[in-house]
Amino acid sequence: MSHLINGNAKLDEKLWYVKDGLLYGCFAKEDTLTLPKEVRAIRANAFSLARARSIVIPHPVVMHPYAFCGSTFEEITLPEGTKRIEEKTFAGARHLARVHNLETVTYVGPEAFAGCTSLKEWHMEQLMDMIDESAFENAGLTSLRVRCKVIGRKAFWKCASLEVVEVMNALLIEDSAFAYCASLQTLQLKKPLLRLGDHAFHGCSGLRQVDLPSSLQECGFRCFAEVPDVHATVSKRLKPLVEDDCVIEKWQKDFPRVLDFEEDVSCTVFENTATIHYV
Repeated sequence: MSHLINGNAKLDEKLWYVKDGLLYGCFAKEDTLTLPKEVRAIRANAFSLARARSIVIPHPVVMHPYAFCGSTFEEITLPEGTKRIEEKTFAGARHLARVHNLETVTYVGPEAFAGCTSLKEWHMEQLMDMIDESAFENAGLTSLRVRCKVIGRKAFWKCASLEVVEVMNALLIEDSAFAYCASLQTLQLKKPLLRLGDHAFHGCSGLRQVDLPSSLQECGFRCFAEVPDVHATVSKRLKPLVEDDCVIEKWQKDFPRVLDFEEDVSCTVFENTATIHYV
């Protein structure tokens, strides 16, 4: 049985439930789905009853928060030219492993990929404006390489499997952006980075190598707290975001055994092979 959409287009009502261009539900059981051209918006949990490995979205469409939550999709192909991934679009899509047509994306919204535990890599070569708050919170990422001006608050919070991070072109990494990424071992932050927020890498207990750019001016309170056996020499050109009479005391909570403050430090050494380089 089929029914009319917008007066003339027909869809099989057993597979697609669409009203006034809004997709309420999909019940298809195929390997790959293609979103019908009649769909202009996708509501939350629209694919929770579908059984498919991948979906192709060939045209621009509004995706409501949690649009793909509960889906079985492992791959999603976005429309060519996509620039923004909005808030919570893929949140809870725990099977999602690959997203295609990301080459023009410049913004990832709050919680856009939160809880995507099968998503292992996020490598973006184009310059992005922002990865927003909690965008990848509790995601399954193991490797991250991005060019992004701003990394938002808790953007990668508790990505417990994340091992390697390379951030280029950033000006700001906000509070708790990578907090509790306990598997993180290698961290490369490059110019023109100016500021690390409070607790930015708090609880990254696996850190063994940290590369910080000479452009860095401000390092937030307890930025590297609970990174064990820290043994550091800190440059005067770095200043905590909280400026008061207890500045050195606050730094010592980040770097428990601060040896010295130097004007032009070239290398800051952690114990147990963990090393900070100014590059």
